[in-house]
Amino acid sequence: PVEFVHAYSAQEARTCLATNRDLAVMLLDVVMETPDAGLQLIHYVREELGNLALRVILRTGQPGYAPEIDTIRSYDINGELLMTGSGFVVEEKNTIATNFHVIEGAHHLGIVTANGQEIAAEEVLIFTKEQDLALLKAPVSLKPLERAIPWLHGKGSSVTTISSPEGRLNEVAPGNVQERYTDAIEFTGTIDHGSSGGPLLTSQGRVLGIIRAIIV
Repeated sequence: PVEFVHAYSAQEARTCLATNRDLAVMLLDVVMETPDAGLQLIHYVREELGNLALRVILRTGQPGYAPEIDTIRSYDINGELLMTGSGFVVEEKNTIATNFHVIEGAHHLGIVTANGQEIAAEEVLIFTKEQDLALLKAPVSLKPLERAIPWLHGKGSSVTTISSPEGRLNEVAPGNVQERYTDAIEFTGTIDHGSSGGPLLTSQGRVLGIIRAIIV
């Protein structure tokens, strides 16, 4: 049988690792209590516990915290970096919009559809780092979302986000438009690592914007 052990902070993880020396794989988030808490935990595993057998898979939703080559060499990670984010289908039935930082540096782009089907993106059609946007081509036709008329939805308007925070697929969170700017909308609502790239929807289910999650 396979047993899963969960820890919700670096401190909890230290306790789990110290008492469970026979763990085979650790799926680790870089950002926990601090931006580098995950890397400090790997140092604890390798240096203080002396555990060189544990396979470490590093997961980060915010590129930049852990440079790929340096991190793998310095912390003896097993060579896999996973980044998660969200996205949605736009007018063309096989075109998916997401944030550029979600796909930045990726060697393989996987897509999980609303019904749980896993497919590989065929290519990146276009991207802009400055606006943090990217369009991916999917190998199958998917149902697109309609666009909203932005000026009809001012301050106080009800909005909803659909995203995959921490890998939880299609999580819905209600909120309200808090402030509008020339090229951005500030809104209330619950988002987390993995929410980036998901749609911000009006009460009619039309796309008002794309989530650019900044977790502080």
